[in-house]
Amino acid sequence: MPGNFYNSSCFFVFPKVFSSEGMWNMASECLQVFGGMGYMKDYPMERILRDVRILSIFEGTNEILRLFIALMGMVSHPNSHYIYKPK
Repeated sequence: MPGNFYNSSCFFVFPKVFSSEGMWNMASECLQVFGGMGYMKDYPMERILRDVRILSIFEGTNEILRLFIALMGMVSHPNSHYIYKPK
């Protein structure tokens, strides 16, 4: 296992959080445009809103992933007391 395993795992977490938050903002704005009709099954916005909502939950919630990003930022700091030192 490479020594930078924990730092490289952030490269997979950043896009997941960024894209799911962006999609949720887009769906929310579209829902504002559609108004009450955005909740009706006659329009595709209803399904898109349901699908986008699961993105922030699937494969780890965004709140937990944000904590992971913060922890990795603390660990990677040069003066950190939390530095992982493999044996």
